[in-house]
Formats: sequence, C-alpha cells, structure tokens
Amino acid sequence: MKQAFEQEELDSNVVRICGRVMNRFDKPGITILTVSTLEIIRGEKQINYPKIYFFSNDNTGVENFMRGDEVVIHAHIAAPRKYRRTGQQYVSQAVVGDSIRKRQSLYGLMMNEENAAGPLEPQTNLMYIKGPLLEARTINDKVCEITVLAEDHGHKSAVHLTSFRNEVLLIRPGTIVTVHGRIRTRVRFQEGEKPKRYQNYEIMRITQEEGGNENGAR
Repeated sequence: MKQAFEQEELDSNVVRICGRVMNRFDKPGITILTVSTLEIIRGEKQINYPKIYFFSNDNTGVENFMRGDEVVIHAHIAAPRKYRRTGQQYVSQAVVGDSIRKRQSLYGLMMNEENAAGPLEPQTNLMYIKGPLLEARTINDKVCEITVLAEDHGHKSAVHLTSFRNEVLLIRPGTIVTVHGRIRTRVRFQEGEKPKRYQNYEIMRITQEEGGNENGAR
C-alpha cells in the first residue's frame, strides 16, 4: 500500500474511485467495471457511474470482484489516438485500472486489519492531473475544454478535461497546471433511439504553478 501511494506522488495522472460495482463486462483480454459513487457536491447528492477498463496483462486481480462488491480502484486516464474508417483521427479517452481492492472500514485502514468492523471508508470519485497545458478551446457557450500532458508510470498522455468557466481560456499554453476533478457521467435520451451515456472529465479546481490564479470549475 505504501509503495502504491509513493508511486502516485510521482505520477501526474491519477484517478481514485471508491464505490459499489454496478456492472461487469468481460471481453477477451479486458474487463470493464461500472462503479457507482455517491458524493455531496455543494450540499446536493450526486451519483456518478464511472467506467473503468482493466487489461488482463496488468494482473490487477479484477477477476476476484463481481457485481455488488464494494471496491477501491486506483487508475489513470488513457487517451490513445485512433482512426475512423474515413481516415479521420480522434481521441478515445478512458479510465484504465491500475489496482483494485476491497473497500475497508476506517478502523481497518488505521490498524491494517482488512476485515475489521465499522463504517466503511467514504465513497470517492477523484481525479488529479498535472502537467503543461497544451491547448484550451471553447466547445459551446457553456463548456470549455483543455488538454494537459500528464504522466503515469512513465507514459505520457494528452488528457482532455472539461470546464464550465471560460477563465481557463486565459491560461497560456506551456503553463504547468494542477487539476483536481471528478469523472462525471450523464445519460441523454432522444426519441426513437437508445439512451446514450457520456463520461466527462470535469475540472473542479485548477491552479497554475507560477503566478497563476486559482479557478473553480463552476
């Protein structure tokens, strides 16, 4: 456990999800978990369902967890570039699991006793990204997007993050930024079509390393 936290301090692309497994999908070489997280945001309950991908080659132990299990997942955001049949390039961004364990009681965490009784550690949906800002752009009149070059275990990814404040557009490319946020999920319904699920990487707070202002996401 200590080694994992020490590694996270070195990484600049970290996601921590603590909640209940709602769905599990198994495909050749990959397992996909959907985890529910309940948080209180500005006095209101908010439930999200982040989707996490586990690759069998990573030996995370995900095969030991099923629907209904309470889990803690440490992960990172991967943003590989892909190509459509037309040849058009696009980014397919996803949360990739690095480790998974059973959600423990707070007492068990303090005393290093896995099966100790007591209230469970709180549900969390946290994202930490740090690196140089590559780009900031407007999506529409309410939403902006920034791209940050972040690193996980020596691998760099250009991570795309969403903000609801246009102050992020004032940050100069190349500036080192630190982002704290969460994985936000939404469902859109259109008549005659199946519901479409969206997963956004939402900025809650962003700071600049030198001489910058601190901005909230909303």
